[in-house]
Amino acid sequence: MSTMRILIPDAIFPGEATIEQSVCPPGVEIDLRRGTTPADIPDDVWRSCTAIVIWQVMDLRAETIAKLDNCRIIARAGVGFDGIDLAAAAQKGIPVCNCPDYGTTDVADHAIALYLALSRGILAYVPKPFDLLQLEHLVSLAVSTRTDTSRPA
Repeated sequence: MSTMRILIPDAIFPGEATIEQSVCPPGVEIDLRRGTTPADIPDDVWRSCTAIVIWQVMDLRAETIAKLDNCRIIARAGVGFDGIDLAAAAQKGIPVCNCPDYGTTDVADHAIALYLALSRGILAYVPKPFDLLQLEHLVSLAVSTRTDTSRPA
């Protein structure tokens, strides 16, 4: 039985692909790379992969898709098909799919949080410059302003 190779050329997550590998049946190999351009991936890797799961870091243009001798599918790990030459993939007979519901609740939550931050003036309490490492300070500020009865809500 030949090995199926799934190439992740532009992984954005830390560590190894342990979750991905754990759901693959025997005979499937995950080839994890952290490239930013197709040139970061050797041509023999492009030629030998059976499938590609691509994030948003790298574009797959016609020149790269032409190297995909064994690829049977390209999956975009996210919404849309930005950065993938759909016509070149179709010409090679490689279907392209995506995850249309990826992050939809996160985007909605983020939009509401931004609206609340602006409408309630929360940004006035954020130390400048903003530092994510000061999250504990921000949480304590939020709690103290909510429990301070001398301030209007």
